Amino acid sequence: MPRTFSFFAMIRSRFSFYIFYLLLKRLILLTFAGVLLIWTIQSLHFVGLIAAHGMSLAIFFKLTSLLLPTFLNIILPLSTFAVILFTYERLTTDRELTILQGLGLSPLQLSCPAIACGLFSLMIGYGLSLFAVPAAYHSFHKQEFQIKNELSGLFLEEGVFNHLPNGMTIYVQEKEENNFTGALIEQEAQTGERTILMAETASLLHDEDGLKILLQNGSRQTINKEDKTLSFLGFGEKIVPVSPPTTAIRSFDPQELPLSKLFHCSKNLPTSLKGKFHVEGFERIAAPLYSLSFTLIALFWVLCGPPRGDRKAMLPVAGAVLSMAFFLGGNLLLRSFTALHAEFSFLLFCFPSLPILIALFILFKHSGHPKFPPTATLL
Repeated sequence: MPRTFSFFAMIRSRFSFYIFYLLLKRLILLTFAGVLLIWTIQSLHFVGLIAAHGMSLAIFFKLTSLLLPTFLNIILPLSTFAVILFTYERLTTDRELTILQGLGLSPLQLSCPAIACGLFSLMIGYGLSLFAVPAAYHSFHKQEFQIKNELSGLFLEEGVFNHLPNGMTIYVQEKEENNFTGALIEQEAQTGERTILMAETASLLHDEDGLKILLQNGSRQTINKEDKTLSFLGFGEKIVPVSPPTTAIRSFDPQELPLSKLFHCSKNLPTSLKGKFHVEGFERIAAPLYSLSFTLIALFWVLCGPPRGDRKAMLPVAGAVLSMAFFLGGNLLLRSFTALHAEFSFLLFCFPSLPILIALFILFKHSGHPKFPPTATLL
């Protein structure tokens, strides 16, 4: 008497393990190649930033490596779809799936290895979306902010007018680590008065109050904005703040906040900002579902698609790609809509959930009441 269908029994069978091994191996290789390609392209955007501030290669690789979880989270659903579609299409072309169907295996039973691979990608995606990506995004923006603000002063070039993000211009004649000879600082106050500070020697100081420059044996010249008069004052030592404390001016992006803070934000926040937090929270929960959604789209077209023929050999592949593009484009439009209407954030679950439900229903319908035939136990 045949046994009833069991998903866990199917993934333990020989043919399922064989297909799952192929899928997993190809998924790892394709995902790694995709992430490496995107990382290489995006890293070029930071070459100018690194060169402008004299960063070392170690800081460059540390900064760009923090983007890897984000790239992996983006590429994983797409690579899962491509691997499953290619593998099952190749098995169909080589008649391997046809032989298994002749042994009595239903489309639902044949789809078990791919569903297991999709669930694997789903779990990895949730680990990335809920934990790794926000943490890496937070560290990346913190590091980037320090480079553009505080740390930029640590890499002043000698003999060059260094323009800092805060509007200050610094010139040093000679440099030895954090000590300078022949320093000139030009800054403009909020009142519009221009101040020029000159000193024989200078040193960089860094504490909890931010980055400062200690000037020694110098003078201070101020140009009045109204009457253009010049005032002159000498000094022995003077401390000039270069940047305020980081925590006082850095704003946080919703993408770097943990999920708990997105849904339980402060009551003092504006309604529009709360809406952005909620949209980000729902998107973070819904996005990993695309790994399973794209998996079932590929399975539907390969196992339950239209009959094949000489002129229709590529029809399942084209149908799967167009369906994936349709749901992916619909998600982008829905994200744009929910960005303006945060009360509809829950709809972000619709596009990844809809193909899952439809494909599973059709797979069950085509499979009838799946059984394990006696020959299937030999697999």
